Amino acid sequence: MDYKIEKMDELNLVGKVERQHVNNVKVDKFWERCEKDGTLKVLLNHSTSINKEYFGIADGSSYDGDSYLYYIATPFCGKTIPRGFITKRLPSSLWIKFDCSDVGNEDVISQELWTKIYSDFFPTSIYEPAEYQLEVYSNGETEKGPEIWIAVKQKESI
Repeated sequence: MDYKIEKMDELNLVGKVERQHVNNVKVDKFWERCEKDGTLKVLLNHSTSINKEYFGIADGSSYDGDSYLYYIATPFCGKTIPRGFITKRLPSSLWIKFDCSDVGNEDVISQELWTKIYSDFFPTSIYEPAEYQLEVYSNGETEKGPEIWIAVKQKESI
């Protein structure tokens, strides 16, 4: 599992959001709707990033014990927000970025890689997850494996 650790400034994003229930996550349906209704094209057109990334964001800060907010967004530093979209700011954070480009299959990423990260990486690491988890698709390509970015903080007892 290849990864790098990087301190990043805050990220300003534009996108859409949907509440996901832990016992009935439908992120894949949300992505499908955003593809069909043109949301992904609008995001690419408004992205202010060189790499034109799509971010799938699980927002741990919104977790209420049953559900959390999930965003589909892109970097944005424009002034005019497209109608029906929202802005989201991710604070400056330390991120662990896992390269998934050689995995290729979204189902494998969802199941095996996330399981490996949480069962193999974090228990032996000096880090623990913080508020945000992202799947980052460069150049608007959702067909191949993304990078997985997880905001982290150092464990209190190591």
